Amino acid sequence: MITKKNIYVIHGYNSSASRHWFPWLKQKLTSDNKISVKVLDMPSPTEPKLEEWIGKLSESIERLDQNTFFIAHSLGCIALLDYFETLKELPKIGGIIFVSGFNQKLVNIPEINDFIRTGFDYKKIINATTSRVVVTAINDEIVPTEFSKELADSLEAKIFQLSAGGHFLDTDGFSKFPKIYEIVTNMIADKQEQVGNGND
Repeated sequence: MITKKNIYVIHGYNSSASRHWFPWLKQKLTSDNKISVKVLDMPSPTEPKLEEWIGKLSESIERLDQNTFFIAHSLGCIALLDYFETLKELPKIGGIIFVSGFNQKLVNIPEINDFIRTGFDYKKIINATTSRVVVTAINDEIVPTEFSKELADSLEAKIFQLSAGGHFLDTDGFSKFPKIYEIVTNMIADKQEQVGNGND
């Protein structure tokens, strides 16, 4: 019996579940009835408060196990890192994809700096995950690709530095994002192999 995979997608600042490539990705992934996708609408996205976003994650994530995967974009990456910090123990989870992720304050968006904490327990996340991926574009003018590289280094994550793409917003032309679909489906397939040749 194949256990259903649960994917949570977390958007960033000034965004919503219905923007960018999120609806497309959900539709693509849920065409496989063995995958469930929740694209979370985070509270007050134009004036985000970290405690509220952590609360939203806490109430929305039904379980954490090896069949649970996360895709976080931009400020959603910070929220996810902070959510993991609130857990005394982080169970083994399937994998995480950080898109335009970062782990430090952004000079160009000072209004969200109160949201951004630093000094995460990266070792806890590394120990709990087999698959960690960071995706960035070298022409991202919102989150410098160097910041995403630093996050990848901190998490000992595989990094995809795309030659173009900006911040992967709808205004950058990203109503679809085939690369993320490819990464997450490969991640799920690899995980399925690891759990035992169809005996899960």
